[in-house]
Amino acid sequence: MITTLPFCCHTLVSDGTTAWKKSGKDYVIDPIGDLVGVPAVYDAEGEVVTPAVMVGKFHANLKCDDSFYEENKDAIDSVAIEAPTTPKVVWA
Repeated sequence: MITTLPFCCHTLVSDGTTAWKKSGKDYVIDPIGDLVGVPAVYDAEGEVVTPAVMVGKFHANLKCDDSFYEENKDAIDSVAIEAPTTPKVVWA
């Protein structure tokens, strides 16, 4: 994600490392993380019986204004998917 959308996903911090830059004047990004393919199974005490199977794809929600989208259209479109009909995150 950082490689594909470097304009909004990270910023250099004082120690020389990168960190998520989750918003700017014209966008907000909500990094969700790896997607679950098969949910974990838990016992009655909440202990994991079978771990979740992850799909190995990173997910994030990006909300931006029209000018930001037009400026970064190719990069955004290269990773964008259709919005789910039952999203787990809803923008307020």
